Amino acid sequence: MTALLSTLVLLALIDSTSVGTLLIPIWLLMTPGRVRVDRFLIYLFTVSGCYFVIGLIIMFGTDSFVNQYAPLLESQPFLLGQLVIGILLMVISQLMDTKKSRARAAERAVSGEGYILKWRARVTGETVSSRSSITILIGLALAAVGLELGTMHRTLQPGL
Repeated sequence: MTALLSTLVLLALIDSTSVGTLLIPIWLLMTPGRVRVDRFLIYLFTVSGCYFVIGLIIMFGTDSFVNQYAPLLESQPFLLGQLVIGILLMVISQLMDTKKSRARAAERAVSGEGYILKWRARVTGETVSSRSSITILIGLALAAVGLELGTMHRTLQPGL
């Protein structure tokens, strides 16, 4: 029992260091002036609600999906298709990285120094309407959860 509890505590600590559950909330708390607790709670409830739904989907759906499609997922054509898609994405990313795009990015970096602060003001509702800022905040939470889901695929596959 102690081993299981210590494992769960360790996993909880590792999970709490993610972007969506640690860095973005700290970024929201660092707003100048008064902290908007309602915005902060909306963000946290959106993230926790998403993780709850994802947990239910994993708990109830993964077993039946893997049992039904395991032969397909391990087949040679499927693995070859994944390889081809990966190579294609790498080629496309290299083609998108041109001198012109790098020059535009450098120009935006110089001219947009206050962009992050302006964006945070929109998220916290300082510069836009209340409804609009809540929508932006929920979108930020959903994007953070989506990015974290995309990066945690290795932990969901045992033995990798």
